[in-house]
Amino acid sequence: MKLILAFAVLFTSFCFSQEPKWRTITVQGLGEVRQLADKATFNYGVVGFGATLRKAVEEAKAKAEEINRKLLALGVPQGSIQTEDFASHENADKAFLSSKRDFTARISSSVTLEKLELVQEAILILSESQPERISRVVFSLNNPEEARNRAFQQAMQNARLRAQVLAKELGVTLGDPLLIETSGQTAVPYQVDGANIRGSRSEAYFVTVESQGVFISPKEITVRDYVKVVFSY
Repeated sequence: MKLILAFAVLFTSFCFSQEPKWRTITVQGLGEVRQLADKATFNYGVVGFGATLRKAVEEAKAKAEEINRKLLALGVPQGSIQTEDFASHENADKAFLSSKRDFTARISSSVTLEKLELVQEAILILSESQPERISRVVFSLNNPEEARNRAFQQAMQNARLRAQVLAKELGVTLGDPLLIETSGQTAVPYQVDGANIRGSRSEAYFVTVESQGVFISPKEITVRDYVKVVFSY
């Protein structure tokens, strides 16, 4: 027992006498990239009625195809128009309606544009076609990962600069990073309203309604990344 106690005291004294293995400096860095949005997405919905479910679907399909033909003629790529949702049902209140409206069919389509100069005219075409619904226009980045990488690089540079300043003030030599923690954050895609477009407003766009139509212009999207870096010295 005495031998074990003596060993424990010796071990404890040895531990307290050792220098810390690592002396560290911990800093945080912020990187921020501002880039003009280069992609826009919106969707629209059409509704069809009929005495049978088939006729209701056919009417909705014809309306969607007519709108798509106009968008394609504008220069919207075929692959940019996609069916997003479809629903059909028998109307519960058909006893109060014309027999031609016993059934309802709805088709929702999404449109994605990388040529933002087409957005305004596409919205006007939709408005003239009088669909049941036109959704908000959402602006975003076509390649957000590239912007995130640049924001991360800026954040790391900012963190290293701060660590160098601290090391100089302490009179020590800055070593290698031991730990890096990152939490990339991208601004919520910007949303645009105008005319009969429904949705919440945002500061990320400029909209005016004049006699010529709706003018929509996306602004910059901000991508930020925060890093925490632990350096040795």
